[in-house]
Amino acid sequence: MSEETDASNKPAQIDDGHPDTTDWFLRSIIETYTNDGVEIGLTLTVGGSVVSGLLISGKTYFKELKRFLTESSGQAGDLFATMADDFGELGPYIYDKPSDAADDWKPKPTGFVHLKDARFHAPGQRPMPTKTSFLWRGKLEAIDGFFIGCFTD
Repeated sequence: MSEETDASNKPAQIDDGHPDTTDWFLRSIIETYTNDGVEIGLTLTVGGSVVSGLLISGKTYFKELKRFLTESSGQAGDLFATMADDFGELGPYIYDKPSDAADDWKPKPTGFVHLKDARFHAPGQRPMPTKTSFLWRGKLEAIDGFFIGCFTD
């Protein structure tokens, strides 16, 4: 039996009836470790590009995005401050168990990968950006491959 099939030898299905072609192993790493606050180095290949950084939870991603936007804000009420307020609410809304949820509530399966201190790498070139790093969010289904660990300068 291959990794892509379940015990009945049919492709695993997702809610919309289409085969789930995401990497079950990468999904399990994300769901098992990042939900407990663990951050690990991860390098991903995505459509011919290589991005490397620290794997973080979706909730941490939105918290860090709020922090970045708040620091970028010039004054209260500007675009960055407004975005920080709006996006900062998404983490708990998406990832926390609602107060009125049933006892058997489970979060939806992970659909995105979140990195902090991310950089793009290309053969023979310096990592981009060169002097800073950024937050990165990508679809789990778009990941072509990965390894645990980050590139260093």
